[in-house]
Amino acid sequence: MILRPRFLPRFALTVEYINIDIAQPIVNLGVADIVSACFDNDNFNTADPANGNEFCSQIQRVAAGTLGPDPRDPNAPNIDIGGFVVNDPANPGVATGFINGQQIKFEGIQSTLSYTLPEGFLGIPGTFSLGGDLLYVKQRLDNETGVAATRSDGEIGDPEFSGQFRVRYNADSWGASTFINYTGEQLFDRDNRGIEFREIDEYDDFVTVNASVFFDVADMFRFTFAVTNLFDRQG
Repeated sequence: MILRPRFLPRFALTVEYINIDIAQPIVNLGVADIVSACFDNDNFNTADPANGNEFCSQIQRVAAGTLGPDPRDPNAPNIDIGGFVVNDPANPGVATGFINGQQIKFEGIQSTLSYTLPEGFLGIPGTFSLGGDLLYVKQRLDNETGVAATRSDGEIGDPEFSGQFRVRYNADSWGASTFINYTGEQLFDRDNRGIEFREIDEYDDFVTVNASVFFDVADMFRFTFAVTNLFDRQG
């Protein structure tokens, strides 16, 4: 939706609903992903644990009856290390790499606002412009293996609400800008919450401010001075 009312020139408001659902995305699985997909999988052949499912088969194990050092005590006599994961840098014990995953899903709303005030507003030469962005993340799901899929929306680095408000002023040979950044509450882990997991469950929402000013010199150079996080606000 794009709103540009005739009674308010130079104003625009855009609101977009986003729903993305990708089946079989290309994902790069690491060792932890493969191990979790093997042992946390409901589809597991207990009669053949080494090949309990397709992910377990990517973990290479030493053949039964192979003698080798006891990893618990290197000075002890050799033992049967059959079934141990192969420990060889030239031939890694876990075959990582790219596969077709299960699903990537994102749902949310983003909005953008812009408004330029009339030139000479309140008798001040130059122009003021206002702008803003807002993102609401309803759901973000990265289901790589189909096992223990988790949502990351609302967690650290992916707050449910985030946005920015901007104020700019431009004169003939100089100008200034202020950016007010909002970061909403962020959970440490949306699936493991409670005092038995951690003392602090989430970060509070917070605001930071960036500011800049520029000067034009002889119509040839522009000098810009900018400060990020002007008030040194820590999340």
